[in-house]
Amino acid sequence: MEEQRSTRRLRTLMIPGDYEVIPAALTSLKGLDLAVALRKSAGDGDTLALCGRFECPDITDEQWRPRIVDHHGHHVSVTISFDTPGLRKVFAKLHDKRASFFGPVYRQGRDWHIHDPEPMAASRTGQPRPVYDIHHMTRSSLAREHLDDVGGSYLEQAKLHNEFIREVRSPESFRSYLSASAKRLLDRGLKDQVSRRVALGDPSIANARESIRALLTTIHFPASQEELDAALTRVDRVAAVAVRASDVREAVKARRRHMRLKPQGNIFRPDPRYTTVEGLTELAVNMPFSPTSEQYAAVAEIVVDMCEGPVMRRVLSGDVGTGKTVIYALTAAAVAASGGTVGVMAPRQLLAKQNYDKLKAWLPGHAIGLVTGEGRSGDPEAKIWVGTQAVAGLGKTLDAVLVDEQQLMSKEQRESPAGATGHLLEGTATCIPRTTALAQSGEWAVTRLSQTHVEKTFEHRLLMPAQRGQLVADLRQAIEQGQTMLVVYPRLNKGAVLKDGTVAPALRESIDVWERLFPGKVVYAHGGDQAQQLENDAAIAAIRRGDAQILVGTAILEVGIDLPSAERIVVVQPDRFGMSQLHQLRGRVARAGGTGYCDLLLLEEPSGPLHKRLSYFCRITDGFVLAERDLLIRGGGDTTSEGHVQSGKAPKSPFENHELSSEILPEITAELEQEYWAEFDRKSRAADRSQ
Repeated sequence: MEEQRSTRRLRTLMIPGDYEVIPAALTSLKGLDLAVALRKSAGDGDTLALCGRFECPDITDEQWRPRIVDHHGHHVSVTISFDTPGLRKVFAKLHDKRASFFGPVYRQGRDWHIHDPEPMAASRTGQPRPVYDIHHMTRSSLAREHLDDVGGSYLEQAKLHNEFIREVRSPESFRSYLSASAKRLLDRGLKDQVSRRVALGDPSIANARESIRALLTTIHFPASQEELDAALTRVDRVAAVAVRASDVREAVKARRRHMRLKPQGNIFRPDPRYTTVEGLTELAVNMPFSPTSEQYAAVAEIVVDMCEGPVMRRVLSGDVGTGKTVIYALTAAAVAASGGTVGVMAPRQLLAKQNYDKLKAWLPGHAIGLVTGEGRSGDPEAKIWVGTQAVAGLGKTLDAVLVDEQQLMSKEQRESPAGATGHLLEGTATCIPRTTALAQSGEWAVTRLSQTHVEKTFEHRLLMPAQRGQLVADLRQAIEQGQTMLVVYPRLNKGAVLKDGTVAPALRESIDVWERLFPGKVVYAHGGDQAQQLENDAAIAAIRRGDAQILVGTAILEVGIDLPSAERIVVVQPDRFGMSQLHQLRGRVARAGGTGYCDLLLLEEPSGPLHKRLSYFCRITDGFVLAERDLLIRGGGDTTSEGHVQSGKAPKSPFENHELSSEILPEITAELEQEYWAEFDRKSRAADRSQ
């Protein structure tokens, strides 16, 4: 029974959530000068191991001050936050004995203190100490076995943790755990020879199982920090292969089928001269600026893709300010100059009109038309059509479709205008999970833009409900300094119900509040009919003229709002937005360079996962990295050619308490893709020989 209970506890483990490394003791049995060592080696808050004689005065004394003393009389005071008679008795047993402790050290004047130290064996100094995320049921079970401990104290938690580690070391239980874990990992993630070879270097089942056993043993009981670091690197690799292998295999198979298919109709091929910088420079001759070398290289890469191989399916990834519109313009010009017809499609009318105005100004020698829900305008014989999803209803054969802000349109909306023979380029600052999965698997090619044309940085704040007053004061100061800002609500009407039963204010209910706080400074923008579109245009014009300083709106501000003067954005209820939306909204400010301020105002205390997600967003400003993180959280959806589900089915790391790093996934994906291509080539050649 005891063995079964131990095994059951072990199943909650795969790898520990973290490791503590205890530095070598600052005082030794030889009597190192403690005070000098602390001055030279320790910083406030460092967790250190200290060895020395433990002095514990009368535990009934209110001024009870235990301390660790070295051979020269130097000492470190022991401070304990959980002061009870029971805890004092625990430490009293060590009085006048040489003992080792570890915990955080702090300096107060000339004195050093070690705070809430845990007694430990001297042999443990310098060794990694595993820290397991112990299930609450296991913790309760262990606590019942240690009734003599001081309930609720930090020392009780340490003792329970040490008891858990001791139980994990049970040879029989651990061997059972290793066998079950290795089988589960092979069955669920490393199903074929290619995945086992990439993950472990050996495709055989027996050797792979032994490699996994050795890896898990090292993770739980490393001999040194170096050995632990190497094992964690291997874990990252094995986990990435287990997560990506199946999708990459299916994507490679689909891509090979796609390459063998003969499309029903002719595929348009641009003039090859537009694959060179010289040819593209001719197209940009009337632009009011000179495209960068990165932009020329990106367009050349896209045109080469159109000229070679099957129908192009490519993603253009670039943050706000990297010049994606320049890529659309030059690519459209290359198609039109080669005799083709191209559509430049945007999710919203406001953005479509802005794109139309830019392309007309940049490409005066080309016939350009505009098509939205209101109808058509511009040249009726246009080779370049700019518009919304209405581009699909032109009744014309489009040789290429360039989609701006793809994350705001469905798969069908994006792909239907291109049909079976039209090239498709989808651009965004943050790909939807399905597109990221297709790009990672090699099903879609990726063109990345990384060079912004202005220097800018962001300062972020994650504000709790109690900090609303401080936010208003900061905004009032910013207004007095002449700043322009955006405020975004997740809904126009009927806000979401909060945990306490109250309803969050939506934009319409908040208008009076903003008018009262900043009279004459506020304008509004949100989705709606044609009349509302005109009001939105007027609001944006007022901000540009300086007649107003605060633009309050819904998620319509996510795209199509070009206000170079905007320096600050406030997102109300950021938990109601995905990371890609938050990134797009953040990109609306500091477009002219400098520092952009992004405040995320929560209306209720966040859960742990939400706080972690928003904190991650505040640290990362690269949209492609955020998209990969979004893929890990939400899953890639249905990545088959017929699939429409754009997120979901998130692959989880097979190692509990282990989060896949976004850096390893592209590397492993590329390696898997290469290996699967080679495997399918070998099988194809073998099949040909057998015939």
